[in-house]
Amino acid sequence: DERDMPGPIQFHMAPLLEYKEHTMIYGDGDSGKSTLALAVALSVADGVDLIPGLSNEKTTSRVLYLDWETNDATHIRRMHALLAGKNIPKRHLLYKRMYTPFAEAVDEIASLVNTNGIGLIVVDSVSMASGGLISDEQAVAQFFLATRAVGCTTLSIAHVAKENISRKPLGSTFWWNQCRAAFEIIHDQAEGENQYFVSLNHRKHNNQARQNSLAFRVEFDENSITYHVTDPATNAKLNEFLSLPKRIEAYLLNEPWKSAAEIGEVLDKRPPKVHDALTRGMDARPQRFVRRGPKGRYEWAVAFPVGNPTGNPTNTTNISTPKRVSFPSLETGKLTQEKSTKSKSKSKNGTGNLDSLRLEEAAEALDW
Repeated sequence: DERDMPGPIQFHMAPLLEYKEHTMIYGDGDSGKSTLALAVALSVADGVDLIPGLSNEKTTSRVLYLDWETNDATHIRRMHALLAGKNIPKRHLLYKRMYTPFAEAVDEIASLVNTNGIGLIVVDSVSMASGGLISDEQAVAQFFLATRAVGCTTLSIAHVAKENISRKPLGSTFWWNQCRAAFEIIHDQAEGENQYFVSLNHRKHNNQARQNSLAFRVEFDENSITYHVTDPATNAKLNEFLSLPKRIEAYLLNEPWKSAAEIGEVLDKRPPKVHDALTRGMDARPQRFVRRGPKGRYEWAVAFPVGNPTGNPTNTTNISTPKRVSFPSLETGKLTQEKSTKSKSKSKNGTGNLDSLRLEEAAEALDW
């Protein structure tokens, strides 16, 4: 094969929708999957920024929303609520209520795609799109072959088992194996509140590294639905489903210099597993964690965010990825009690802050 090397990976919306590939989002019923998928579809179709944190990298593309779950009236209400206050005179999203499996309707779907110049298909949801045969490998394979034959970027919605220990979509392992990227949705809502919290956790990607979890506070009423970025680590339920290094980082930002045993007790994880995550994070580039103290009694902290002197998580209304400084691990048998006392004294006198104290300790330990 003598074809030239293609350019970088393209996305309709990064990191969610890779161009010309099949992405799956999955989660419990009533977790906001369909609303999120429609917000993504409208963002791609009309170039509007409905979901902060997801960047619309390609030019707008017409979208076909295939609905096996509900009806056109529900779809239209959601669409108007998401677009409330947005001046979009002509919408480039085509809706079709479906009654037969995708594989059986593939010719009709392909005709709609070709006639209308469709670039993205949303499948809501795969359980009915496969004829209800979610555990049948042949039915699942036929579904993926049919979506591939249509030739568009595809965003599919799937459900999960009641006790989803595997953290994967319900049914055959083919769902997991055949999609190119998979995002698990975790949802948290208190009774009587007109808002809910949802996280988008990147569980699989064949063509790029998995990205950090995204989380949103979703406000809604009869006339509007609005997404706001938030920090998943600050919500107890969303925090439980983050990766262990991310949970450790969130804890240490508030409570620095803790042992693996102390961290494990708070996060309900065995100390050896916590220690492994800390060690990998210390060896990572950029460095994620630092340690001090003698071997066997290490205390750990985040290789910390610059410009955040409190050491607390970034303001949840405006999340940005913190920049980190990188320096070798701190073997602070070199940090004497006298130096530690001096640092504490500075803090009490108000002449230092958390960032500057950690930098001073690092510098002293390394003879800077």
